[in-house]
Amino acid sequence: MINRDDSAKPPLKRRVFRVLELTDPDDRLTRWFGAFISIVILASIVALILETVESIETRFASGFRIFEIFAVAVFTVEYILRVWSCTSDERYRHPIAGRLRYALTPMVLIDLLAFAPFYITLGLATAVDTRFLRALRLLRLLRLLKLGRYVRALALMSRV
Repeated sequence: MINRDDSAKPPLKRRVFRVLELTDPDDRLTRWFGAFISIVILASIVALILETVESIETRFASGFRIFEIFAVAVFTVEYILRVWSCTSDERYRHPIAGRLRYALTPMVLIDLLAFAPFYITLGLATAVDTRFLRALRLLRLLRLLKLGRYVRALALMSRV
């Protein structure tokens, strides 16, 4: 029989989950992570807005593309780590059903929708009407909702 008490779980998984969920605001790594991800989200929103100005988009298109790849990589790694580490939470203990239940929570769905359009549009540029691709890119605005998870972290940073 598998021992399911929390002390049997790998400490790394528990630590990752606690940092990603911002459960310990006094922890330095949690504060740094909250600030870092908040900055990436805000910069992503600013980049999205600036891309709508044709003269700016034309001049800095490659920079916007590089930053978009960076932001999507950060959000993808964060999402994967969240789903991997969620089993350290008692509510999501089961390795499959728990992860599915966690992945279907509203904030985690928002996390997924914040970067999914990038992967969806990656290979579709020639196969699909570009209006559809532009509409999918608007889903990137969901990153603003993702920021809601980190508002506590921003408040904490200002107090510190």
